[in-house]
Amino acid sequence: QLQTRLLLQSETRALSMGDVRGVFRVVWITSLIIETMAALCLTLRFMIGYGKSWKEALWQGLFHAISAFNNAGFSTFSNNLVDFSADIWILGPIMLSVIIGGLGFPVLYELWQRLRSCEEILPRMSIHVKITLIGTGLLLAFGTLGMAAFEWTNPQTLAPMQWPHKMLSALFASVVARTAGFNTLDLNALRTESYVLHYLLMFIGAGS
Repeated sequence: QLQTRLLLQSETRALSMGDVRGVFRVVWITSLIIETMAALCLTLRFMIGYGKSWKEALWQGLFHAISAFNNAGFSTFSNNLVDFSADIWILGPIMLSVIIGGLGFPVLYELWQRLRSCEEILPRMSIHVKITLIGTGLLLAFGTLGMAAFEWTNPQTLAPMQWPHKMLSALFASVVARTAGFNTLDLNALRTESYVLHYLLMFIGAGS
């Protein structure tokens, strides 16, 4: 409908009227591909690594894939993802889904258009896309280093872990802090500096 298209154009401020219909296609295609791939990875990991039945593994994988891509942060586990704080096969697909979903569909649409036309991507990207991509990268790095620095010696969070797992948990915390809401660390045990970092990242949020 024209009203819906005008609303989407107004909200994104990065699209012409001719682009709006294409964005709807990208929304459906991207959602289907990313959520399916993430669900498949998670399902296999829950089955192979944690001995869950295929029905339970599929349910858990699908639920967390959708929750991650939509930056919802909901988990079916009582302690969220704390039990998987050292498992890159669980956290990896979730982090990628959160990041891609957090970029915003106008950004994904423009990247898809340039890939399809075989154009050089970086030099000709719009300011909106450049700011989103560069900002996302900088915030991820800033959040990861900040969490690692503040929590490295905290005996209730990162201190008991080996250093690769510390960096994985710090990266995960940085990825989910802005919008997603998952956690692998006890949020009640974080230091004050980490709370301030979380508040800053949450204030900035994700792409439009």
